[in-house]
Amino acid sequence: MEWSKIKTMFIYLFLILNIILLMAYIYTIKLNNTEFYQEKDAIIKSIKNDDIDIIEPQIKKDSLSYISGSIHDFKEPIIKIENYSYELINTNSGRKLFIRFDTPIANINNNNYRDVLNLFITEKLDKGFSYSFDNYSDKTKMITYRQTVDNLKIYDNINALIEFKVDENGDIKSMVQSGLVDIKKDISENIATYNQVIYKLYHENYIPKNSRVVSSLGYYTSASQILNQVLIPVWKIEVNYLGDKQYYYVDAINIKILEKNNE
Repeated sequence: MEWSKIKTMFIYLFLILNIILLMAYIYTIKLNNTEFYQEKDAIIKSIKNDDIDIIEPQIKKDSLSYISGSIHDFKEPIIKIENYSYELINTNSGRKLFIRFDTPIANINNNNYRDVLNLFITEKLDKGFSYSFDNYSDKTKMITYRQTVDNLKIYDNINALIEFKVDENGDIKSMVQSGLVDIKKDISENIATYNQVIYKLYHENYIPKNSRVVSSLGYYTSASQILNQVLIPVWKIEVNYLGDKQYYYVDAINIKILEKNNE
């Protein structure tokens, strides 16, 4: 047999083999997609049967980036009020700012105390930082505001918040401030939806029956040196079961559970 004919035959054989392999690959993808959607449909149906109430988040985004920043070393307050005193609190990661007011700036017993504090932060404090209300702890008598980047909170970070102390009369007469500066963004990446994250938590048995699930986007510290920090986009998932709240921080890019606590 002539060499040219043998060569042609091998070419056809390789072509047929490639076609077979391509068909097998496409079949595998279709099979995996079918199994994925079947599993997803099963999870959605199971969540509904377990009477789990999923609250839609206020802020949704298709993509976010890793960000980095430096812990601000406070020197003195930049504040537009009179009659206050301050001191700088030395920590391992820089100095925080403690301010004591001669008269209360708000009272927690008033229904609008959050509006008053929001206005105080935006109008009276250094405009180089932005903060958003996070919670009030009746146990510690502390109101916590977390620093935000593009309206997304920096979670679980003691170097990016304001804490207002509430006295026995409900008066707010002191605060401690910390913050990150020189915020830089990396390249944006696609992130998981809140439903994808909730389905994963449910699939891994972190969400019991009759729960109420609330999710919110934010940032979480993935790497921290003495003064510099790298933050990743996360979904904070609150699971409320019979009044007991459990919180999960999930990497929004890789859908990896980073931390769980009951705060």
